[in-house]
Formats: sequence, C-alpha cells, structure tokens
Amino acid sequence: MIHIVSGSNAPYALMTQADLNALAVAGQSQHTSESIPTDQPVTAEKRFTAHMRDALASTRTVVTSWTATATAMRRFQFFIGPTYCVVVRCEGGHQYSRTDDEISVWRLEACEVPSVFLACSELRRRGADLPFPVTVPSPLMAALDSADLPTIRAEMRSFAQAMGECTTELGDEASHQFANDILADEWAIQSIVFDASARDGAAGVSSLFLLSTTHALCALISDNEFDAMYPDMAPLDLPRRPFDKHSHVVACAMRPMLVWTSIAKKLVV
Repeated sequence: MIHIVSGSNAPYALMTQADLNALAVAGQSQHTSESIPTDQPVTAEKRFTAHMRDALASTRTVVTSWTATATAMRRFQFFIGPTYCVVVRCEGGHQYSRTDDEISVWRLEACEVPSVFLACSELRRRGADLPFPVTVPSPLMAALDSADLPTIRAEMRSFAQAMGECTTELGDEASHQFANDILADEWAIQSIVFDASARDGAAGVSSLFLLSTTHALCALISDNEFDAMYPDMAPLDLPRRPFDKHSHVVACAMRPMLVWTSIAKKLVV
C-alpha cells in the first residue's frame, strides 16, 4: 500500500520495499503515458507513482549508503538518472534491502543529488585529525556484517578500549582522541556502494567503508591496499582475543575533503 504525503516542500510516499520493487518493474515494462489514460482524472497517487516509474526506468547509477551510529541505523538509496533521482530512506534498515522494509520515497532533480547525499551522510562536520592506522578487529567487522546495533556498539567500545591502551604507550594524541571519541559514542560507520553496472558493466561497481568520529575520518581498506599506499608503514595491530582471526582490514585516516571529492564524482551521471 502506497501512501502519498503532501504539504511539504515536495511530496513523498510511504511504502514497503516490495512496493518500490513493483514500481521499478513497471517502469521497465511500460511508459508512463501508456499507464495513465488521458480520458480519466489523474489522482495525486497516480501522478506520483508515474513519476517514480519514469525516474526508476531511467536509472544509470544506484548508490546505497548504510550508516550505523551508537543510537541508530539507517539506509539511503539514490537511483540516479540523467534528469531525476529517486531517493529511498529506511530507518533501522540493514545494509541490504528486504521486501518488508518500511521506506519513504521521493524524487528530486539529478543536480540536487550531491547536496542531498552530503546532508544524509556522516561526512559533514568531521575533523581532519590523522590518527595512526590501526587493524580493525575481526569481531567488529563481523558485527557490521550482522547489522545488529547492540553488537556493533559493544565491539566498537572494545575496539576503542584496546586502541586507547596502545596509543597511550605510543603517545599519539590524534589516535588517543580518536579512541576517546568512540568511547563517548561520537562515532559513525558508513558503507557506500556505487553500482553503475547498467552503464559500465562489472567495472562500474565499487564501494567505500568509512569510520568517522568528531575529530577524524578513516577509510576501512584491505591490508593489501594499505601496503600499496604506504609500503614503509605498518598499521597498529591490537591484541586479539583467543580464537579471533586477523581481519585484514585497516582503518586509515583520510582528509574529509579528498573523500568527498571522490564520492561526488560518482554522484553525477
């Protein structure tokens, strides 16, 4: 059941992921002009769903952004076409959509995507401290895969406590502040997947995993990527609990503006 909410700057719809999937399929199979007979009055719902079908049918890039903080999880998807973009918001959602997810959906012009994406992202208001690179514990990566917020929160705290102890010995102020921010629940994890496979094939799919605090922004990258970027540096390897595997993931500090510039390029089709 699709419910249209009007009276705001732009109307939006409340629906399930299954409703959105049905609109996308309809958009691929027929033109809007064929779906609305001209001799019948056009209701707000028909007009809205027709616009959504058209926008979804012209999608060239799909960007999925999933964010977990100490208190909430949310997912945004941007179906970007040459002229319009359909934005989908799911509060409390997992990294990947499920048919019973309750979502809000609206349409905007393609030129608005970068500013709206930034407003929905944790990239804003992040500091530019450069904490020492550190290996991310495998239990934390497993918690992120599970998308279970209490588990993520517990593993983030464990990660910060171990990092705080090690960085105190190192005497690195930025790293110590990074750990303190996490312990104060001033952190966010953001997974961003760019899918332009409809246009560029398999080469059009890429992803970015970010860990940010009030004072710093880190990209979560593979240890092979890190070694290629910094061949003469080794990340801080925190003590592991018994039976914990090596995650092969490194939290590497990045300048927020450089990260945003890289993302913004992929939001334009």
